[in-house]
Amino acid sequence: MPEENVQLMAILLHAIGLFASLMTGLLSNQFGRRPTILLVGILFFSVPFFMGFASVFLVSLGRMVAHVGVGCAQSIVPIYMAEISPAISRGFFTCLPDVFLNVGKVIGCICNFFISKTKFDGWRLMMFEGAISTVLITIAVLAMPESPRWLVLRGRLDDASHILIKTYKSKREADLRLADIKEAAGISRDCNEAVVNVQSPERTVWEDLLSDPSQPVHHMVVLACLIQVFRQACGIDIILLQMPQISEMVGITNPNMKLFLTVGVELVKTIFTVVASFLLDKLRLGRRRLLLISIAGMAVCLIPLGACVYYLDQIDNKDTWVGYLCIGWLFGYVASFAIGLGPVTSVYVSELFPMRLRAQGCAMALGVNQWTGVLMATASLFLHNTISLAWAMFFFAAVACGAWIVFYKIIRMPETRGLTLEEMGNIFGELYQRRSVAREAESGSSAAGQTEMTRRMVGRD
Repeated sequence: MPEENVQLMAILLHAIGLFASLMTGLLSNQFGRRPTILLVGILFFSVPFFMGFASVFLVSLGRMVAHVGVGCAQSIVPIYMAEISPAISRGFFTCLPDVFLNVGKVIGCICNFFISKTKFDGWRLMMFEGAISTVLITIAVLAMPESPRWLVLRGRLDDASHILIKTYKSKREADLRLADIKEAAGISRDCNEAVVNVQSPERTVWEDLLSDPSQPVHHMVVLACLIQVFRQACGIDIILLQMPQISEMVGITNPNMKLFLTVGVELVKTIFTVVASFLLDKLRLGRRRLLLISIAGMAVCLIPLGACVYYLDQIDNKDTWVGYLCIGWLFGYVASFAIGLGPVTSVYVSELFPMRLRAQGCAMALGVNQWTGVLMATASLFLHNTISLAWAMFFFAAVACGAWIVFYKIIRMPETRGLTLEEMGNIFGELYQRRSVAREAESGSSAAGQTEMTRRMVGRD
């Protein structure tokens, strides 16, 4: 496929993902997390058969339909994993979908290599291959429990209690978690009967999120959207899309070697995503530090990577050592993304919002991600037709530096490691209470004002 068509397809797929992510928020709140995941599995199961029997044009159309499922899965799966996981290991479990997604990419590349060597119509077999895993996923979803948070929102307290008892070590701990969830949903902690209408009709979710949010919710929305914007704007999808061009620049023209390089990149991404899944809940790291380390590593790797690509683009005879350096910095860039920005984005955004706003909030943030992807793919198409890929990498390095400054200095990013989902609103509310107290003390320079500030701060701590 010509390079321009690849870029246009990327733009279209991101636009489809934008629609799918917004639709998923409505579906998961209305019908539940588990049925929405089951719907995604059925969609992924039907599309490969459609694509396997179709013409090349319909394969492209089928890929667009499949991306609806991708957008839905990216929105609902992290929410579901966050809502059914214990707080102490929520980062690990919420990161698992990213781990297995990357494992699947590696296995898919290897299988496609062997399928391409058969005497049958190889690309059709590759399409049918995708249906095998979706069958297993669909069967597994049937055995999965519903999210206890969604059940409480629907007033099904007994069902939520039954699931929480299976999740936690003791019934006492499960009862405490259920009481916290009921309180977050606006139900009395002592209520043990089914509640028919839990959600208040006075304000819609979108009013609480966008038109008239509280200060803590406004902070959550800004933070979630910024993380999703920088995940795309740091250029990971665009650079991986340019892998064929990078391979030719470093002197790799053999199709098998190009495939091995792609498998190597996906393998590095998988290994460091696994490492990240174990570090997200560690005491000395957590979400925020991993994110900052990741973004700094991406910026550091992008500058020499762009310099190597620029050098290779200027000479006719490829320098082997520069080519090796280029591949090394590319692996370092992918590893830096996989150990922080990639998994932290899905984990942090899925646990950030209050229970009533979580589905639409995550869907909106993912929609911002997809819209940023449209802009980045459009910019990549422009850069490809005007300037070199190297300057695009320098641009992504500048964006990564800006992202590091934003998350380190400009916007407060509270650490959520080890907190229950019901405590998220408390830490953001506490942040604004502390700021308001500080402003009061600053405005009144009297000693009484300072004493009152100290008394209130100590009382909360």
